[in-house]
Amino acid sequence: MFLLSFFPIVVASIAGFKSVDPEVMDFARTTGAGAWKMFFKIRLPQALPDIFTGLKVGAALSATAAVVAEFVASDRGLGYLLLQYNGNLDTPMVFAIIVLLSLIGLAVYYVVEVIERIAIPWHVSHQAADVTMT
Repeated sequence: MFLLSFFPIVVASIAGFKSVDPEVMDFARTTGAGAWKMFFKIRLPQALPDIFTGLKVGAALSATAAVVAEFVASDRGLGYLLLQYNGNLDTPMVFAIIVLLSLIGLAVYYVVEVIERIAIPWHVSHQAADVTMT
């Protein structure tokens, strides 16, 4: 589960940290800001939207990774039950488990979405969503 979620988060984080405006960084250096101050005041806030994008993709993939892990080496869990019901040709239960897994994936995704709204309420994507909701 960790490996399937790790790479989208890392790739998005790297993209976010590389997208920092170099002119802002130069200005911060000229004002005497140290490396830690530039990181916490400039680099991290500008990278947070991309980091949360990676977290949302990783959250959605984590449910899939857990089921695949249960397919391979488990004697309980939703993945195990999915294989059992599929082997018994119990189609309604297979679809019920698929719906349940979808709901779990959506729930984890929206938890990350709520954390993102709390952590970066200033981001443009949240301001546009707030305008359309009102």
